[in-house]
Amino acid sequence: MKCLKKWDSNRLLKLVLGLLLGGAYVFSGEVFYLGFSIFLLVQAVLNFGCSACANNNCTTDVKSENKNQYGIKKLDIYKNDK
Repeated sequence: MKCLKKWDSNRLLKLVLGLLLGGAYVFSGEVFYLGFSIFLLVQAVLNFGCSACANNNCTTDVKSENKNQYGIKKLDIYKNDK
């Protein structure tokens, strides 16, 4: 499975926090703990989240064929008309 490869410290931290919050839900019954636990566990297992773009996981291969190039022309407002 591709989603279980390349575990780094961020993924492990999300997994541990997700499991801890899941345990907190079991003991307290607060729905907040369950929701946040599921959120962190899904991020850890599927390897996406806030740091996905920092690790170059969210690249786009969109190529534009209509490349517009704009130039900057200096405007001389103090031009002497002689």
